[in-house]
Amino acid sequence: MVGATLVLRLIAGGLTHLTEDEAYYRLWSFSPALGYYDHPPMIAWWIWLGRTIAGDNPLGVRLGPILATAATSFLVFDAVRLAGAGRAVAAQAGIWFNATLLVLAWGFLAVPDAPASLFWTLAVWCALKAWRGPALRWWAAAGAAAGLASLSKYSALFIAPGMLLWLAASPEGRRRLRTPGPWLAAAIAGALFGLNLAWNADHGWLTLLKQFGRVTPHGFAPRYLVELAAGQVLLLTPLIALFALAAPLVRRRSAVDLTPFAAIGAPFAAYLLLHSLHDRVQAHWPAPLYPLIAICAAVSAARLSDRAAWRRVALAAPVVGFALGGAALAVLMMPGGALGRYDLALPVRGWAPFSARIERLRGAAGADWVGTTSYGL
Repeated sequence: MVGATLVLRLIAGGLTHLTEDEAYYRLWSFSPALGYYDHPPMIAWWIWLGRTIAGDNPLGVRLGPILATAATSFLVFDAVRLAGAGRAVAAQAGIWFNATLLVLAWGFLAVPDAPASLFWTLAVWCALKAWRGPALRWWAAAGAAAGLASLSKYSALFIAPGMLLWLAASPEGRRRLRTPGPWLAAAIAGALFGLNLAWNADHGWLTLLKQFGRVTPHGFAPRYLVELAAGQVLLLTPLIALFALAAPLVRRRSAVDLTPFAAIGAPFAAYLLLHSLHDRVQAHWPAPLYPLIAICAAVSAARLSDRAAWRRVALAAPVVGFALGGAALAVLMMPGGALGRYDLALPVRGWAPFSARIERLRGAAGADWVGTTSYGL
């Protein structure tokens, strides 16, 4: 199933025009650096590598994120297995991760969420390996993954308090906190993040001021919380969301320890909820939590499978997800104009003739440059 979705994303990635964000990040890739105005540098590095391998075309720009989504799927499978699940539940978690609408239909886009999601999940996987031992080298690997995640998107800074919450939640975890491993991980992650901090220091703290400027509340607007909840139910797909919401109810009756997945994701989830009380949370921001949510949902479904009704709902969950995601990809790959003004993919339609027309106008006017009102345009 993961292989099939990989092929589907490769096709969609090659046939679909770049979104405006991807076109923006592509420009970054021509000047590799340790930071950029909007984000840390990882997505620019990935696009540079993809263009080097597959050419300066949509597939080349997206090659890294497409492969990363497949790699994240395998990490999801093995992470839940390390937490005590059997192969069937582990496979279900990997399939359900791919069946979410956000991952299936947008998992091929070259945006910072792709490397952030991969390295978040890798950090969790390495930490679970460290729990099982030999610990020190796996804690070092977890720190490196968390550091790379922070070079992808600043939301990865929530990994550290999440790891601390997980370890502090049990006597064994608190014993681990008295060993060098977790602190070695923190030091390695901090050193890697320091590369972007150094770049920011040399550029007037440009990215930090832009991104952390969003944190300050400007009034109270709880309507954004309703928007966040409704949007995430749709993007997870309703049935997978249902099992994810049921996970706390079955956690104590399951052989699989969901504590690491719930605890590591909790600080970032809490921040998103608080942010939604005063401003909009963009639909893709929770993307790094999707691997953890898919794991919790699959374990929840397995625990409820002794009831026939829940078993039927669980069987339907990935079917609904793949149907919704497949329909979204089909619309993206349709020829322009097929759906008229109701085409939700209009933002990626018609750029080639539009840019050719602008170039003709520029030449006729003898202009050296063209000004626009947005970076996307």
